[in-house]
Amino acid sequence: MVEQTPRRILPVVIGLALTGLLLALLAYAAHRRNQQQSAVPALAIVAPLPESAVDSPLVVIFTSTQPLELSAGGWGYHGLHLHMSLNDVSLMPAAADITPTAARTYQWLIPAVRRGSVTVSLGWADAAHRPLVAGMSEVVTMVVR
Repeated sequence: MVEQTPRRILPVVIGLALTGLLLALLAYAAHRRNQQQSAVPALAIVAPLPESAVDSPLVVIFTSTQPLELSAGGWGYHGLHLHMSLNDVSLMPAAADITPTAARTYQWLIPAVRRGSVTVSLGWADAAHRPLVAGMSEVVTMVVR
């Protein structure tokens, strides 16, 4: 007679339970990220106007649908912080680079910009510096003289 060894099902059950828990946590994190992106303020570049000729240093005037605040993570709103794409290079403002000019209107001074065609857009990044699509401004192209 051949004796069969009992199969251990407990490790399989624990493995399935841990996998289910991990998937639930990932779904929760994705849901929170989607909620955060739906509450992201919209940014709009007011000046310079598209296709305009500007001087260096470049001054970008922009608006936000929510007020910005200076925090330890930089200029931002509720855990998000501001980034500028200048010719596909991502910039973060220093504390003195942005000046509030009116309610929800700000100016960002970029001291050294090379002459020629320049593209600028504004957007948000989360605490891990991942860019968000929500709230991005339109891309503005100008010429620096």
